[in-house]
Amino acid sequence: MGIIIPQATLPSGIPVSNIYACISSNGISVWKDPMSNTFNFNGMYKIYASSDKALPPIDNLNLNFKSNTISTESLYTTFYDELKRIYPGAEDC
Repeated sequence: MGIIIPQATLPSGIPVSNIYACISSNGISVWKDPMSNTFNFNGMYKIYASSDKALPPIDNLNLNFKSNTISTESLYTTFYDELKRIYPGAEDC
């Protein structure tokens, strides 16, 4: 599972198009903040030139965010939903 991102600018400032992003094999950490009643997410994702991942990743990026809810499907769905918010126009692959 991953997403296709039509256009983005990497943290290095390089513009890219039609790239593939997927959750790193390191997984996702989630914990609930009892004070704010929110869920804290932390995870890594990789950016590849294409969905076949034939070449090494272009970049490994960290993502930290808070959410009031967790998807009933899985933690991964919530993580990918956040990536799609960051990269408008991204679609499931």
